Amino acid sequence: MTNYVYHRVPSDMMGDILYPLNEMKDTLPEVYKKAVLKYEGRERIMQDVIPILGCLWNDVLHFSPVHPSQVLAEFLKSGKELMGREYFEIPAEMFSPDKTVIYLNGELPKMDPKNWLPYDSALVEKYSEIPELTKAYYKEKFAKNEQPLLYAKIPHILYKGSIDTKNIKRIKI
Repeated sequence: MTNYVYHRVPSDMMGDILYPLNEMKDTLPEVYKKAVLKYEGRERIMQDVIPILGCLWNDVLHFSPVHPSQVLAEFLKSGKELMGREYFEIPAEMFSPDKTVIYLNGELPKMDPKNWLPYDSALVEKYSEIPELTKAYYKEKFAKNEQPLLYAKIPHILYKGSIDTKNIKRIKI
């Protein structure tokens, strides 16, 4: 059975290459200016060094092992609709273990070594369900009428490098 990871297709994607944020500074400066806004109020994250890979948070592409329909279903339960989005569906074995890491993104402090695992595509299935922590986080944010971070408390697959998406399957949710 093939395991997949997912990345939202950027609405302003130019060409076929998916770049980490820091690569966009030089290659697509206008897109970078817009993309970096998602870190407003959380700018310190961009200086975090990722264990195992030894690079900055924005030197990697971020993928989710959870199918986007699960995330969007949780939003729908709260009355929020996020339909009409497009995602790349990428086979997990496509990622090289020397350029990839699993960030568990759970209850532990972010930089706790137990929060980071060497990449093994066989582990992706283990993290393919939306965590109860995420569901509770969404409920809490919606109860306060606040916009939650879409992938909070969901494990991430972090890949150091860019990806040519020409032959990558796209799915619509």
